[in-house]
Amino acid sequence: MQHILEAIQAGASGDDCAGEGGPAAGKRRRSAEPAAALTAKAQGTPSDADKTALLENLTAYTGLSVEAIGDDLAISEREFAKLLLKDEGLEAGMYDSRYTLPLANSGGDPVADDPAMGRYVPGFVSAFHQMLRDDLNVSLARPYAAIMWKDLLQSWNWKRGGVAEGQSYAVDLSWAMRRNEDLHVLVASGYYDLVTTPVGAAESLGAVGIPEYRITFRNYESGHMLYLGDTAESFANDVRVLIEKAK
Repeated sequence: MQHILEAIQAGASGDDCAGEGGPAAGKRRRSAEPAAALTAKAQGTPSDADKTALLENLTAYTGLSVEAIGDDLAISEREFAKLLLKDEGLEAGMYDSRYTLPLANSGGDPVADDPAMGRYVPGFVSAFHQMLRDDLNVSLARPYAAIMWKDLLQSWNWKRGGVAEGQSYAVDLSWAMRRNEDLHVLVASGYYDLVTTPVGAAESLGAVGIPEYRITFRNYESGHMLYLGDTAESFANDVRVLIEKAK
């Protein structure tokens, strides 16, 4: 929900029109109201007018109906992926929302049943097996899988030592950047990625006060994997620029 608030606030501060009465001015006026309503919701004090204003704008931003959003005004990314094209019987991909699969008969696996990951990950796995067999002459007792949700992740210890519980990794990054003044960061995001969203990245890093000149934000017409398809070259060029800065 915070991501939506940040997006609305970003829209409210836009200045892409020269005239006060132009389209951008109207956009700013419309956007300021739901941003205030979301702030009130976060503080636990939304009025009926706040809720009405927020619902109207959320339906415009998300394409979801008032009924789908609900009285709690909260939509997770996964709920959004399942609700957006529900009337057409389709689910949007979490890792690339340009991909769809039927809502019905999903096995619920976050990778195998994701409309995007379920399509291009098998190619990665097949190529890796071929490399193991033909190039490296390696034989494994168990097959390689892209992400082992069923056994590996359930056994993973997610606890971190030496930091406050729940501390954002952005804080760790801010420590590293303070200790190394030559460290610069490229934050690369895909517009169609619902797992690691562009606004989410900007929000996390903005909250820890890292100097803006040391962070470069780049958003691409892509999903989670920027190195696939038409964005591969532009992403690679941005990485080269980052490396050049370090020389």
